[in-house]
Amino acid sequence: YSKYPTSIAALSFSRDGRLLAVASSYTFEEGEKPHEPDAVFVRS
Repeated sequence: YSKYPTSIAALSFSRDGRLLAVASSYTFEEGEKPHEPDAVFVRS
């Protein structure tokens, strides 16, 4: 499986189920600290 730079905040499949969007966002589970920028990855 792929690792992401921060926590996975959301997942969503395309209407036909062929694509998966993964939202990676720091959710402050370790408090305020430097972190990677938010990002969206699309997997097929």
